[in-house]
Amino acid sequence: MIAGAPDYPPRAELVRAFLWLMIAGAVGLTVHRLVLEVRARFVEYRSVLETAHESFISARADGRIVDWNQQAERDFGWLRHEVIGRELVDTVIPPRFRDVYRERFNDLLRTGEHTLLGRRFEMLAMHRDGTEFPVEIALSALRTEGGYRLNAFLHDISERHESDRALREAEERFRRAFDDSATGMAIVSPEGEWLQVNQALADLTGYSKEDLAGMSFADITHPDDLDTDRGLRHLVDGERGRYVTEKRYLRADGEVIWISLSVSPVRDEDRGTLYLISQMQDVTERKRTEAKLAHQAMHDPLTGLPNRTLFTDRLMLAKARLRRGGSLAVLFCDVDHFKVVNDSFGHEAGDRLLIEVARRLRSMLRPSDTVSRFGGDEFALLCEEVDSEVVEQIAERLEEAFSAPFLIDGHEAPVSASTGIVLTTDPDVDPDQLVSDADLAMYAAKQGGRARHALYHEEMRGPLSAFTSPRHRPRGSTRSRMGPTSRS
Repeated sequence: MIAGAPDYPPRAELVRAFLWLMIAGAVGLTVHRLVLEVRARFVEYRSVLETAHESFISARADGRIVDWNQQAERDFGWLRHEVIGRELVDTVIPPRFRDVYRERFNDLLRTGEHTLLGRRFEMLAMHRDGTEFPVEIALSALRTEGGYRLNAFLHDISERHESDRALREAEERFRRAFDDSATGMAIVSPEGEWLQVNQALADLTGYSKEDLAGMSFADITHPDDLDTDRGLRHLVDGERGRYVTEKRYLRADGEVIWISLSVSPVRDEDRGTLYLISQMQDVTERKRTEAKLAHQAMHDPLTGLPNRTLFTDRLMLAKARLRRGGSLAVLFCDVDHFKVVNDSFGHEAGDRLLIEVARRLRSMLRPSDTVSRFGGDEFALLCEEVDSEVVEQIAERLEEAFSAPFLIDGHEAPVSASTGIVLTTDPDVDPDQLVSDADLAMYAAKQGGRARHALYHEEMRGPLSAFTSPRHRPRGSTRSRMGPTSRS
């Protein structure tokens, strides 16, 4: 060291000191950055909590509230500064549950473990005004220097509970309506299996509810009506909104009943069919009444034979079938001397005679043939797939049917039959003209001496048509079909 020179520290010490200053500066800068980052994370954390749609509440180890977000303010009615430091259980739990939850929360805060952790559960919470409301809650425990801290996220589920309650009430109303309905009802799978049935359906079908469960529409449908169930497939596939039909069911005792069936689908959001609701009503009596009225409209009330309307309908169908080939014959039959019977024995005896004539005519024909009473003592027969030889045989059988005595009050009635026949293969022939031609032929048979038959030919239209009545002209003629005839 030079005398009088300044006393500098050694170079190594200067370097060491400089390094320490650099390290301290770097550490300080790092700490500062960490502080800034922590602050930023905290701000972000608070932002998330404050914008959350769930209430967030945090309580320290002694059970007092240390955090409370804005949603908690809205849900519970307490401002944050009002609840910080308040006891958690006394603030948010209804009085009758406080002891239970205080014990549970204390156990959790003491050990950091509890069965309530790691899952969501429902409980009743309490608003500042004392109103109770349901919440879904999730709990977590955070270890701190002062012990465990309880963090809770709570979601107000009042609307969900109200929806559930409304749904339960609707289901209960439907269940009561289903069970108590006088209409047979069934809940049906898309595959057609009856999942649930009510007592009315059991009474309707004669099966027990237990027997019906697992059955289907087809199981009790009359074999002739099975095709009607095709509409159910269109309903399930979404091609139609409702299926309505009338069909026959076979009861457990074998009785055939008519039912009115209405089926509606219950669909999901994607329009898939969840299940079907079917309603069934017994319409057997109505069907019987309709059938009776229809029969009366198409049949003669005295003899039960088809009337002129039904005969004409069947003649139209037979004529249409001629386009595929074949032939048909119309026979027009008039009871000879019927007026004598009426005058001698009275109209009641005449009615009994007509009933017997109808019986004999029915017995001599094939099942495919039609015999009809046109009115008075006139009958018409329709036979298909016949030729002139077969028609002759039919006419002879008809005359044989009249050859047996007709007894009226123990007396033999002197009656026979005159029959006119027309045979055609023409699909364009006028049905009314056929009947008129058969009438002309019948008149020719009467002119020939009665108790015989005559086959129509064109020459009859000249001389005979001038003497016959216009009774068998097309509909709309002035004379009644059912009035008594003057011919004998």
